Amino acid sequence: MRACDSGACRGLVFGWQGARSDFGRVRFGVGHCGQVSVWHLVVRVGAFAGFRWYTRGMSEVVVDARETRGWSAEYWGYLMWGLAALAIAGPELASVFGVGDWPTISATIGHLEAAHSWVRLVVVFVIVVLGYYAVPQLLAHPSLPRIVPGQQTTANGRATRDAEAVRSGGMGWYLVLAVGGLVVGLVVAAGARHMHPGTYVGAYVLYGLIAVLWVIVPSVLAMFFAREVPFPTLFRTIGYLERRAHPIAALILALLVILLLHLAFYPWPRYGS
Repeated sequence: MRACDSGACRGLVFGWQGARSDFGRVRFGVGHCGQVSVWHLVVRVGAFAGFRWYTRGMSEVVVDARETRGWSAEYWGYLMWGLAALAIAGPELASVFGVGDWPTISATIGHLEAAHSWVRLVVVFVIVVLGYYAVPQLLAHPSLPRIVPGQQTTANGRATRDAEAVRSGGMGWYLVLAVGGLVVGLVVAAGARHMHPGTYVGAYVLYGLIAVLWVIVPSVLAMFFAREVPFPTLFRTIGYLERRAHPIAALILALLVILLLHLAFYPWPRYGS
């Protein structure tokens, strides 16, 4: 509480009680000549609201999905796919605005398509398959078990032969492996581009590791070994986000579609053309 200089007013004192365990408890009281800044109140209320939005449900257990290091699959989905998005979107934005010469994923795919024309067909095939399996996951609540087209899925959205037999315990090591692989890919990509300007060897390593560690290996573990990594699929993660911040999820989906079209019809569209 802060005393008022005039000594003639009485104000509202907005106080907090408790630590993180009861962070949401708020006490209102009449202060003694309290001069409360409106901006101060707005900042504190905004911080509290943001904290509650971020932590709400982060520690909740989804159907058949155990917590890993005290955090839910939703939290790990935001973290892991956020890291992958930074590794992919960063070079793309740097290329668009001409602030760096980093091997983008679109230029890497375009390099493959120029060398092997059949790669373009593979890209279109992958886009169609992604859409086929993504739409059912986006329409239903991410915490509900379901069958995506005719195939059982794990709690994190991956196809499996027996959803009840899938185990997720003791898989925290995979998070370390995936992040470590991403760091290695970034170092190799940067080093290769520095030593041999114009090369795509490092880009193949970086984006290949992301595809293997974020998509292929988790899918193989779920399908053939009944093991579940801690983070959900990309579209299951977007499903979680859609129920917390619908406009942000819609924006991410729109950008993802633009990226996929850019990969399929590279180099269209050209920036500034």
